[in-house]
Amino acid sequence: MTDETILTGPLSDLQALAHALVNGARGRAGLVPLTLAAPLCRAAQGHAEVMTITGAYGHTAPDGSTPQDRIRAAGARNYAVTGENIARIDYRAPLPTAGDVHDFQSGWMGSPSHRDAILSPAYQDFGFGIAGAGDRVFAVQTFGGAGAPWWTSQSGPPPLGSDSASPAAGIAATARRILQRLNEARTVPLAADAVLDGVAASMLPPRAGLPIPHSSNLFGLLPLYEQPRWERLEVHAASCTACGATFTEADADTFAASLLAEPMARAAILGPAEAAGQALVADGLGAKTAVIVLGRRFH
Repeated sequence: MTDETILTGPLSDLQALAHALVNGARGRAGLVPLTLAAPLCRAAQGHAEVMTITGAYGHTAPDGSTPQDRIRAAGARNYAVTGENIARIDYRAPLPTAGDVHDFQSGWMGSPSHRDAILSPAYQDFGFGIAGAGDRVFAVQTFGGAGAPWWTSQSGPPPLGSDSASPAAGIAATARRILQRLNEARTVPLAADAVLDGVAASMLPPRAGLPIPHSSNLFGLLPLYEQPRWERLEVHAASCTACGATFTEADADTFAASLLAEPMARAAILGPAEAAGQALVADGLGAKTAVIVLGRRFH
């Protein structure tokens, strides 16, 4: 434990520099920039100062708190995924400088595990803290986000419908791609059906990522004039958590693959159904659910 004064330097300027350096690295990798988040900065700065005071260097603080604990205690939103990079420079003047921030960033980028955190598509927010005393300087990067679509490349695909400002465009594009992928497994393609879209919407769970509610009467979810027209209805769903804030091609492909891998859903998809309706929801925090209703009309 040090009895010396903890120094932080021009903290807001150093945090802004650290933010710019991280986003520069992400930009060169084709990734979207991170947002500098005050709660993540508080968590990072608190841990940097604790390490400076105690000399205990690690992700678990002397009080037993983890990076996720500190991020939550700092008032951050409920991230699906969180992360932390830490580093220490010995035999250095204790007043943190811009040069220190550059050195820390270079060191992290030279370490595969730390570089992976900086360049992860799973994160959207960033925080930075730095403190020095004696002849040491400690720095902390914190990360939080909604995760990333499953089975993506490092950079990840762009959101479907990203050319539109409306989230509905991404949902509609994802539904079209799911149906396209399912139809690739069929001889006669399923037709998209707006009536069944309404049934699927009625079956969405109260929160993305949760199981769909049980219904013993899917026909009762149809408009009254439509109920006599349908011979058969089935509902199936796929969900993911910590898989990104917006829908992407990877989500559509993953949901389609998940449905085709589940025996009952596969039998329904490849069976006598003629039409399909879908409803999708993302909570913006990393959970997503796709509901598909398969139907056959009387002939």
